[in-house]
Amino acid sequence: MSDFFLDAALLDELCARARSVPRLRAHHNLHDSPEAPAHRLLVAMEPGSYVRPHRHLDPNKAETIIPLRGRLGALVFDAAGAVLEARELTPDGTAFGFHVQPGVFHSVVALESGTVFVE
Repeated sequence: MSDFFLDAALLDELCARARSVPRLRAHHNLHDSPEAPAHRLLVAMEPGSYVRPHRHLDPNKAETIIPLRGRLGALVFDAAGAVLEARELTPDGTAFGFHVQPGVFHSVVALESGTVFVE
């Protein structure tokens, strides 16, 4: 694996790791440290993995998610937990990314095995 390029071998390995752990998710960090001003990572997620609806209160913590493989469900909630919007994201679909402003409750769900996204 190259230190410079993100390739299919990296995504394959990340998907295999996600399938092998109880939480059904695996990360590959692209940022250098937890203190980095922006966290960039690849996430492999399998159906059945649970991402609790959450929001980021820090005004500098918008979140962008772009799928590289598979199908991802993107959800936006109101403060009471009702779904305001739900979209399917795919690399070649009409919705190919999800950008969430700080303070907005959101979650994602893998809709097929082998789903990988950039966050």
